[in-house]
Amino acid sequence: MTIRKSALVLAIALTTAQLTAQTAPTIDGSEHPEQVPTGLAWRMIIESLWSTKKQPMSRLDKRARLSFGCADDRDRDVIIDAADRLRKQVDRFEAEARLTLGGLPHAVPGSREEARLRELYQSQEDAFSQAIEEAQRGLSAEGGEKMAQYVELAKRQIKVYGTPEYLDRYTAARPARLMNVQFGGCSCSGMLPSGSYYQIVGFDAHGNIQGSTVTDGNSSCYCHTVTASAQLYSPNNRTAFTTSSAKNWTEATATLPFLQSDIGNYTLTGYPTAYCPVCGCYFIFDVYASMDFEIGEHFFGYVFSGKDVSGHCVYVRCNVPSPPPSGTICYTFSVAPSGFNPPGCPKFAVVQWLTATVAGYTGCFELNYARATDCLPDR
Repeated sequence: MTIRKSALVLAIALTTAQLTAQTAPTIDGSEHPEQVPTGLAWRMIIESLWSTKKQPMSRLDKRARLSFGCADDRDRDVIIDAADRLRKQVDRFEAEARLTLGGLPHAVPGSREEARLRELYQSQEDAFSQAIEEAQRGLSAEGGEKMAQYVELAKRQIKVYGTPEYLDRYTAARPARLMNVQFGGCSCSGMLPSGSYYQIVGFDAHGNIQGSTVTDGNSSCYCHTVTASAQLYSPNNRTAFTTSSAKNWTEATATLPFLQSDIGNYTLTGYPTAYCPVCGCYFIFDVYASMDFEIGEHFFGYVFSGKDVSGHCVYVRCNVPSPPPSGTICYTFSVAPSGFNPPGCPKFAVVQWLTATVAGYTGCFELNYARATDCLPDR
């Protein structure tokens, strides 16, 4: 799988009688992407790789999702491994937090339990920073460049509901220490709870079209309840809908099978919420997001250009000049020699791509590939 540019975008409604702490985002990345911290965008990308009981993800599914930001499978696996290790750490922190709370909705302010939860949360935030640093260090030069594009696009789709302290923890190499305030949580001094959400579209490992809403309400109180929903609409009026709810973080993913007879403009909608029992308020509330994207199908001809450091066969589009003009999609393609029948690196290949285009950015998912006897025309 190969990607030229990335596509990432964001996003039930409950009774208006509920108390709300905030109904408008502190930062709307669609208007001010420069205000969204890079660390927060990386965090959201990593969280999108986490499996849930309702939505399990295989490694191939995760690779498919990361084809929108990585150069090859090696780079994808670097990020997937960092995300998987982090998820195990977060699971341990959350398990200890549940034991510390002992069934209570939140700790008593100033109590020993509250202090312990703050320590756990700081360790969790340090683990996030370390995972991001590990992923960044392990990427190839091309992978780093493509992930930088992915992150910048992600910023344009992220919406943040938070305080300056919540944002500050993503602007430094390490999160600020939790001293006398609860970053991302609620405090008795009146600080509002904080969180963020976004949406992502793409494909799973089988070429099914997916749209996800992710809500992140992580905090040092380990007490926030978050929800997410996702609904996909196809050009031919096929629909898929799902919801999800959990403590701290959740993702809802709607899936539609790819059909050659249903190519064109799709829409993803979502309704995220986040509730804090300390202030008794919703801090992400009454939110509706709608994102349009285009699904396409392409057959491109490729010519062998050499092997990479992993011994994979690397190809470039043979009907496109080198270097490729700006806007060229799916320019490169790589595969292990064993992927061809018979094994080896043939001079020519043809690849069937599925593409998702959002706001001028196109992500490519390799559905099928085969040997070719010549440079086949693109179609």
